[in-house]
Amino acid sequence: MDVGKLPKVGETIVLVEDEERVRTLCSLVLRKAGYQVIEAKNGREAMDIVKNLKSPINLLLTDVVMPEMNGKEVADLITNQFPDVRVIYMSGFIGEIAIDKTDSHFLQKPFTPTILTSKVEDTLSHKDKNNQKN
Repeated sequence: MDVGKLPKVGETIVLVEDEERVRTLCSLVLRKAGYQVIEAKNGREAMDIVKNLKSPINLLLTDVVMPEMNGKEVADLITNQFPDVRVIYMSGFIGEIAIDKTDSHFLQKPFTPTILTSKVEDTLSHKDKNNQKN
């Protein structure tokens, strides 16, 4: 799937990644695909940005292993404020942080722009089982 041919969806993504090159590339790809992207270089910066947001966040895309605050901690704090936000964890190395690599909301680094946008699109288009109402 060509990134330039993806539908323009306009959802808001908070991207938390401590490696500048990876953050910049992910942001560029996601913006080109039509998403609004709010970038943060670490968990603390993400929390500072999110606490002042007035519009909803549709997705948190966060690195797992970062200094000071790992991706799981960031996700826990953000989902407390925005319970409906969906989360995708990404990492090349998980180490001792309890994230299941087989989870459908995990993106193994390195990944291509097509894999990134497909994972984001898939995650946003499917309701999380915990949020479904019968």
